[in-house]
Amino acid sequence: QFLLRTGDEAAARTALETAFKIDPYDTVVFNLLQMLDTLDKYTTVEASPFIFKFPADQAAVLKTYAVPLAQAAYDEYKARYAFTPAGPILIEIFDTHDSFAVRTAGLPGIVGALGACFGRVIAMDSPKARPPGDFSWQATLWHEVAHVFTLQASSYKVPRWLTEGLSQYEEHRRSAPWGRELTMQYARLMAQGETFTLKKLTESFKTHRIAMGYFEASLVAEHLEALGGTAALRTLLAAYKDGADDTGAFTKAFGKTVPEIEASFRAFATERFGALAWGNSPCSTTSVPRGASMTPMPSLRRSPLACRSPKPGKSSPVTFAATTSSSAARKRA
Repeated sequence: QFLLRTGDEAAARTALETAFKIDPYDTVVFNLLQMLDTLDKYTTVEASPFIFKFPADQAAVLKTYAVPLAQAAYDEYKARYAFTPAGPILIEIFDTHDSFAVRTAGLPGIVGALGACFGRVIAMDSPKARPPGDFSWQATLWHEVAHVFTLQASSYKVPRWLTEGLSQYEEHRRSAPWGRELTMQYARLMAQGETFTLKKLTESFKTHRIAMGYFEASLVAEHLEALGGTAALRTLLAAYKDGADDTGAFTKAFGKTVPEIEASFRAFATERFGALAWGNSPCSTTSVPRGASMTPMPSLRRSPLACRSPKPGKSSPVTFAATTSSSAARKRA
């Protein structure tokens, strides 16, 4: 598996075949050999610095779009991060999700993942691997190419939350809707006081709330660039490469401590999502979310009467969450 993750598939096959002779019942070994047999039937397209492998029946279409998109991402990131990653970079786009899962982890059934990057190897689902409209393969490819840069620039020492946050943020920079699909859900978590802190972001990737971890990490990445510019992001990655911990890396890149960054991010998030959080909060007598510095429109400001049942013929102030929940209930009825 480690050889596969470096892109040395010939050496990986040799090692796997040796392992298979020793134990032909090893599930992971069998799966990986079967996956390599599948890849042997794929169409290979070389476009420096990339080597693409496409399902043969999709290659004509995919190469038309994937190759220039990956090249555009590479050029963008090379300039932004002032870094040239080691190549060639292998991109394998699988026609079934289980093939992608086996390429990534040796076993089928990965839930929630669309792509994976190991620094010089990208594996991902093709558009046909999932139902139409289920995901944007273009956003996924743009996201994974960003990992190539942040992983290599930091010598693979970048915290997971940061590399994921930067990739998600780069999606959003490329196309406004990309990487911001969970805006309303995040606002609701803000209203409930259930967002993460910088220290807990890494842990969020090990829980069922991983999607929100990605989202908040992308907001932190956006805030970090706003604080120090792209140069600070480069310095941050270089600091991790040199072995700095979070405290040392943030101090070097921004001249601020982690708690100071945390405080400024909370202010940024409140300014950006405070109104949405207020509209998504449970019915209460509070006019604005805790810590918010905002003035709701008079027509939306709450009062102690807002949660009471209205008199016949009178309207009742409701939150956005209540409105959408009521609408969803009507649709189910």
